[in-house]
Amino acid sequence: MADNNGTGINSAQAKGGVKQSKNSKNCGIGCLIIFIIIVIIGVFGQKEKSENEVQINNNEIVESSNGIEIGQRSEPQSPFDEVKGLIEDYDFGMGDPYSIEQEIRMIQDTELQGIVVKFFDESFWDEEYLVREGITAFVEIGLIVFLVEGIESITVVTETDFIDSFGNEEKEQALRITMDKNTFGMFNWENLEYRPVYNQISDNALDFYIHPGVFSKIKPDEIFYAP
Repeated sequence: MADNNGTGINSAQAKGGVKQSKNSKNCGIGCLIIFIIIVIIGVFGQKEKSENEVQINNNEIVESSNGIEIGQRSEPQSPFDEVKGLIEDYDFGMGDPYSIEQEIRMIQDTELQGIVVKFFDESFWDEEYLVREGITAFVEIGLIVFLVEGIESITVVTETDFIDSFGNEEKEQALRITMDKNTFGMFNWENLEYRPVYNQISDNALDFYIHPGVFSKIKPDEIFYAP
């Protein structure tokens, strides 16, 4: 049968046209599914990469003989902890009779950005020896402490047992010295070895205290730094 334009379409051609249309539709759906899968893979891949980057950032890359290894990054040590470790590892034996035989306590001084080191000395020859030992410990500790960045002052306290007129025994401070880093650095301690330093230290310290009972029994001009 002829159409109005005189062009004929047979049954096979009509069916072929329908089949071609279905194939095009199926192809479009398949491409869309593939596109969605690619997007999902990309998203998860980016997430995994981000997690790996975070893991690397939170760890430390260490080079070894076998290549590069990733290890846990250690937290930076605080100046106080670093100083505490140095003092604990330091040998305060200054040779007989200047060996220090007492407990050591360390406290962080947040106000002066420093450290307080307290000694308890229960065995000493006399008051002059006690002060000389305390001053020597102050200098030796300062030479260690002020090597650490962030420490701006030191306080060294020497404590011992005192007996009052009633015979009662009580632990008290015999000597206390506080000095800042800049002032401490003005001294040439090497040139002051075995020289009188009592007046220089007491005059330049931020805080200097000596127990009245101790001070009454010493001669400041004979108190020297004895490393």
